[in-house]
Amino acid sequence: MEAHAKLVVGYWDIRGLVQPIKYLLEYLQVEYEDKRYFYGEAPDFNRDSWFSVKQSLGFPLPNLPYMIDGDLKLTESHAIYRYLCGKYRPELLGKTLEDRAHVDMVMSHAQDIRNASYNACYETGDRAFVRAMALERFGPLARFLGDHKPFIVGEYVTYPDFFLYEQIELFDFICENELVKKYPNLESYRQRVAALPNLKEYLASERCIKRPFNGKRAKINN
Repeated sequence: MEAHAKLVVGYWDIRGLVQPIKYLLEYLQVEYEDKRYFYGEAPDFNRDSWFSVKQSLGFPLPNLPYMIDGDLKLTESHAIYRYLCGKYRPELLGKTLEDRAHVDMVMSHAQDIRNASYNACYETGDRAFVRAMALERFGPLARFLGDHKPFIVGEYVTYPDFFLYEQIELFDFICENELVKKYPNLESYRQRVAALPNLKEYLASERCIKRPFNGKRAKINN
């Protein structure tokens, strides 16, 4: 790990929205504290571990996930991604104007897929809806990647690669492997990202949360 002051990354004790941020940090070899907040058990799923401190930690816009880097206290995933890339390796934002445009486009599309699943995952439990939605909406991403692009913008990694990897993991789990069967190039892509230096070791380690993807109160979970 690099000799920087240790960052703190805070989130629930799940994969959720924080996992791609951890992938990015591991890939960059930036040391960080993995601060986890815990859900209580059913039926209340008490979340006081976070809500009891939410307003007292000094964040201008308190939320999860969060990042603390010295005096900087930052929330919102996209802001955290861009800050970390800008500080440690700006090329992860895209080396050219065109690449940066593709980075934003793919990130937004993948985020839209994730957002579209929220109500079914947490409220209705409609797995069939999520499966149908994912199998349709991953199609344009699969076509965009094609069979010749190692990563989103081509030959080099950018930060949405970590986010897209996590969405393939999540939705292939929900779809019971139908996603990568329908789009084999997404499986090839997933394997390439998982084999990246430093990330490969993290994924195999006990520090990496394997399950659950969603919070305990989710209707679609493990």
